[in-house]
Amino acid sequence: MRKSGAALFAAIVLASPAALADPLDPGCAMDRHAGVEDADAETVEQIVCAEVRGKLPADRRWRVRVSKLGGKVVLSLEDKQLVLSGLDEVPIAAPRLVEAAADVKPVVETQDATNIVGLEARTLKKKSSEVHALLSIVGVAGLAPKTGTGAGAQLGLSAGSTSWAFLGDLRLAGGDTAHVALTGGVRHYILTSDTSPFAGMGMGVEYINVDHADGGGLGFYGEIGLDLLRTHQFGGAFSLRCDMPTFSISPGSGKSGPHYYTPVIGAAITMRF
Repeated sequence: MRKSGAALFAAIVLASPAALADPLDPGCAMDRHAGVEDADAETVEQIVCAEVRGKLPADRRWRVRVSKLGGKVVLSLEDKQLVLSGLDEVPIAAPRLVEAAADVKPVVETQDATNIVGLEARTLKKKSSEVHALLSIVGVAGLAPKTGTGAGAQLGLSAGSTSWAFLGDLRLAGGDTAHVALTGGVRHYILTSDTSPFAGMGMGVEYINVDHADGGGLGFYGEIGLDLLRTHQFGGAFSLRCDMPTFSISPGSGKSGPHYYTPVIGAAITMRF
């Protein structure tokens, strides 16, 4: 009878929550460790769970996972994750994972100047830009009365992607309408195919000489056109551009005559290298 009573007492004590609970257990354990040796995984568990203790609710089991991904290590605490350069970064990463879990925020928001890890320090790869030289034959005409026409050439440089390009160019045209412009702008290609219409805009400094009157200053332009052979190293384009100066042109000093405000429209045939 004494033996059965002692056995019953022992069973009750062992089954009690106080006896089952490990006072050092923070409710944290390694869930799985793919590609990581048992000894290393045990150390990772100790480091992460030491951070969990006292900082996260102990009424649940916090699962730690660690795995190899090529030469990197993926460390997770529940749904919070960091990619590390190696296991030696676990002591840096563990407090960040616990902070993110405690404050319910993305892990990236726990980053500061002292706790950068793994991919966060990697230089991101970027696509190289397409760079082209442009040579154009242009014809120009002023839109005011008695302005006439002119012709010349335009040199340019473009850099960008299949959808967007930044351009800089120098236009030199003479005749009844003389137009000199140094401009920069942006161009958007509507399609990504070998042939695409485009639209662009920009600004620069311009000089206009029309019917013995001239002037210079800031100007803006808009353009539309069609680009050909975009997938080839050598291609071309047809474009129509309207330059809108912010200034008027007038006769030179000591001369009389009308003042003009005249936009200049230009058509170009461009070779792209």
